[in-house]
Order: sequence, then structure tokens, then C-alpha cells
Amino acid sequence: MNEVGLEWSPIHEEKIVGYHIYRSTNGSSNFKKVATIKDRYASHYVDTNLKPQTIYAYTMSTYSKTGLESTKSPLASISTKQLLEPVSFIQAITNLPKRVKIIWRPHQYTNTTSYLVQKREIGKLEWKNAKEIKGRLSAEYIDLGLENNEAYEYRVFAKTNQGVLSKPSKIVSAKTKSLPFTVQNIQASNNIPKKIVITWNKILNDDIAYYKIYKSPTSMLLYTLLAKTKENRFEDLLNSNGETRYYKITAVDRDGLESEKQDNGTQGQTLPSPATPRIIEAKSDGYSVELHWVSGDNRTTSYTVIKEFDNQKQVAHNIQNRSFIDRNIQNGVKYSYSIIGIDEYGLSSQPSKQYNIIIPNPNETREYESSYKNDLTHQNNVQTEPTDKEHDMQNQNNSNDEIIIEDDTITQNKPISNQDTNSPVEIY
Repeated sequence: MNEVGLEWSPIHEEKIVGYHIYRSTNGSSNFKKVATIKDRYASHYVDTNLKPQTIYAYTMSTYSKTGLESTKSPLASISTKQLLEPVSFIQAITNLPKRVKIIWRPHQYTNTTSYLVQKREIGKLEWKNAKEIKGRLSAEYIDLGLENNEAYEYRVFAKTNQGVLSKPSKIVSAKTKSLPFTVQNIQASNNIPKKIVITWNKILNDDIAYYKIYKSPTSMLLYTLLAKTKENRFEDLLNSNGETRYYKITAVDRDGLESEKQDNGTQGQTLPSPATPRIIEAKSDGYSVELHWVSGDNRTTSYTVIKEFDNQKQVAHNIQNRSFIDRNIQNGVKYSYSIIGIDEYGLSSQPSKQYNIIIPNPNETREYESSYKNDLTHQNNVQTEPTDKEHDMQNQNNSNDEIIIEDDTITQNKPISNQDTNSPVEIY
């Protein structure tokens, strides 16, 4: 296919030094000297690196010591053999992660020593050598290091022990595997205590192995891996109220390819604490202290009253209405009261602003009475929900109100009891 062997009868004349060999291609009259034989006793020459399936014509001459050249011999023509037929079968395996696999049937020519694989991008004309696979029975090539969702064309040549390539195989094309679809419709709860529930649309593809959940404390910081799950739902347990987190979800297929993250995270939040109640009235008839308050929000289902005095604390739980009477008081003692709202999940609000009341001894003057009245004039007998203006006034006044009440009667201690929802709760 790529060589021609020449043989002639040598001329043994003393004046002959050697031979010149000339060659033309495919009937051309233009002969080119391809070799000089410097020994008149030589009788063979092999012309190499020729093209298969090509007609070559040869002629020779002798030359002397002085450089004189004889006339050329008659022409001798010959055709190199045809190219080997291509491999009889070739196939490209598509949809593999970041790679393409090519397989073919080993060539029937026993002098095949290797295969040359070429590839090119779809739509391009130029072929590039991808790999030479050694061995006649080696009939596989895996093109590694490719990008996702890329397409290429491939062809294979059989190569003989003389370096001659066969005809090219048929052209096959293949495409690397695409990333899984981006996860859609991520939802994160904001009304569940101590946890955030994240849900998303399930990708309807049997190739999906699991999902990855990433989270961040803010939308701008780096998202770190939180968990892996095969379900399209996850609970992020957080031991705090009103805690905000941002989430991104990816899908991972069985080959380990991971989908793109969302551009923006989805915000979730644990249920915040109920809003703080506000005491709107505090009064005493000399025998008891009566409190009235308004709820911070409509989530509150019960209240807790905290009473502090002389480094002691008393707590009344599960109060259903918004008023409270304390009959367990003594003259000369300072009492502090605050209210906590409780919702249906047992979450507690911050304590209300504390109200301080001092019950003076009977022989003390009554000069504090006017101070007490003036202090609560704007709140007395108010038992309706607070207005926005009242909330603003509360936020602006952060100091505790001290209410001074004088009385000359002390009742004995009795246990706490809850009243019906239409009357204040009393402590005896």
C-alpha cells in the first residue's frame, strides 16, 4: 500500500559508478529523481512512504566517475495496493458524565497494530487526533475531561505495522450528559415553632439519586451544606424563636452530577415569640392590687403574671383573661408585676414593662396618693386593645412606673385561684 520494490540487472562495467532512479505519479511526464545508488553492484531499491491505490512509473540511468549520465531505461509502472477497508462497526455511547465512549469491532487485517481516533466539534471541518490506541484487539476509547452537555463527532482509522492507515470509519456523534434540572418552587415555613420546614417540587426523573440542602444565615453569605435527602421535604430544627435562614436546593443524579443552585435563596423563619402584653391599668383599694392589660397580638391564648418582692418571686400560670387581682399584699413592701403572653405552642413573649407598687405603713403620710393618681391618669379604666399611638408611647417610655399605695389593712395569705373569663383573677 505504501511501498514499491525495484529490481534490475546490474551493469559490471568499470566506468559505471552507480544508478539514478526517477519516479512520476499517476501518468505524469514529470519525473523526479528519488534515489542515487552509489554501487554498480546493487540490484534492489525500495521506494517508501507512497500513497495507497496510486500508479507510479519508474525509470533508471547509470552515471560515471566524471558525472556523465546514460540515457534512461524504459518505464516500469505499478500501482500500490488499495487502502484497508474501515472497521466494520463503530458506535458512540452518549449521555455519560463529562465523557464520551467510542467502541468498534477489531479490524480483520492481521497486521493491524493500532487505531487512530479523531474527533471534531459539531459543525467544524477540521479533525484533530484524539488518541492512538495500541493493539489490534483494543477496540475502545473513552474521551475524558469534557464539559457537560457538549457534542462531538468521532471517526477511527486502523493502522498497519507499516504505518498505513485504513479508510476512515463512518462518523459517529455523541453528547455528554446534561446537569439535572434546577430544583423549582422552594418553600420555607415561617409559622412553626423551633423549626423551618422546607419543601420543593420533586424532579420526575428516575436518574435523580438525592437532593442537597444548603443554608446561610443571610442571603449574601456563603451557603454551606446542611443535609442530603431523597425526599422533597426537610425539617431544619432550630432551638430559637424568630430565627431566619436562607436555603438553596440542588438535585444530584446517579452519576454524581449536581444541578445548578438557585440565583437567590429562599427565606424561612421559626415562629417568633408572641408580642409582649402591655399593662394599661394598675390600682389598689388598700386591700389588693388589681392589674389590667392588653394582649400583644391575637396569637396569645393565656398569660403568666410574675410578682417579685423581697428577693422572692411568685408566678401565676394559665390565666385566660386579661385582668388580675392580688390580695396577698403587705404594708411597707415594694411589689413588682409583669405579664408574659403564651401562645398555643407554649412560646412565651418577653415580659411586659414592670410596674412597681409600694404599700406604706399605716402611720405614714398619704402624700403619695396624688403621685399614684397622676401617674396612671392617662391609663386608668382603659380595658380595650391599645392603639398604634399607645404602642409608640410604650416604646418611648422604657423606665418602670412606681405606683405608691397606702393602706392600713393586711390580709392573711391564701392560695392563688383563677376566676372565670369575665372577672379578674385574684390571688389571696
